[in-house]
Amino acid sequence: MFSLEHCYFANRFPRWFGNIVANCPDLQARRYMIENMFVEEVKDPSIDAGHYESMVDFAVSTGARRQDVYDHVPSITQIMATHYWDDISCTRSWLDAFAGVGGLEFTNSAKLAGHDQIQLSHGKPPSVLVPLSPAGFDCLGLGQVRCSPSQAAAQL
Repeated sequence: MFSLEHCYFANRFPRWFGNIVANCPDLQARRYMIENMFVEEVKDPSIDAGHYESMVDFAVSTGARRQDVYDHVPSITQIMATHYWDDISCTRSWLDAFAGVGGLEFTNSAKLAGHDQIQLSHGKPPSVLVPLSPAGFDCLGLGQVRCSPSQAAAQL
């Protein structure tokens, strides 16, 4: 069941991630996110496929029929969660929405759990280091989220 639910999620993730990219004014951040979307949608160099198709392959390897994966009707919880992520990607600032993506990545990545802060800056001094938690994370993978110090303060 997990693989079917995750395939539903993985199929929709690039759509709302694309909303975040479209709303982001920062070229460097957009480039990073577009590279990430390429790996998600087209080809992850470590598996020679996109993440969605690799998840479908995983579901098939656990006994699901490929067409059943494509036709899966998700649980109401999965539908609600997916609609939530889609909604925030359209109605919140790109930074708020990307923080949501970072939160999802954080909950699913032991590697990210080693980071203890994100750096918020506007590409020029002053930089603002914001500790998120004892475990923290860098939600852009760039070492910083670009925004003004006043925007950074509003995020706290």
